[in-house]
Amino acid sequence: MAASLIESGTTDWPELCGRFGRSWKTCALANRTIWPRKLKLAPLVEAALDRHGVDGLRAILSNYPMDWRDPARAILIGNGLQAPRGDMENWMRWKAESAAFWTKINVMLALIAAVASIIAAIEGWPGLIR
Repeated sequence: MAASLIESGTTDWPELCGRFGRSWKTCALANRTIWPRKLKLAPLVEAALDRHGVDGLRAILSNYPMDWRDPARAILIGNGLQAPRGDMENWMRWKAESAAFWTKINVMLALIAAVASIIAAIEGWPGLIR
C-alpha cells in the first residue's frame, strides 16, 4: 500500500494519514525533513531577497501594510522586481529555520569536541605523555 501512495505522487497529508489511521499532526511531524526545504522562487527574485536580507525585507514589508482583501499583492523589491508578500514572509521564515538548523548542528559539534577534549585530558593523548 505504501508503494501505491508514493507512486501516486499525492502530497495531501490528511489523505495520506487517513489511509494509515494516524492523526494529521502525528503524520506531519513524522514526515518532516531535517533540513528546511528551500522555496521555489525565480532566481532573480531570490537574489534580490538575499541582497536585501531579512532586516531589509522587514523594512520593505513595514512600508506596505497588509491588505486582507488581496494578500497576494506584489510588492516592489527593487530593480523592477516584484514578489508577493507571502513569498517574502516564507523566505524570511526559511532563513530563520536554516539559521536555527546550523545553530543546532554547531552546538552538537561543540558538545562532541568538549567530550573528546575531556576524554583526552583524562586519558592522556597518545604521544603527549611518554
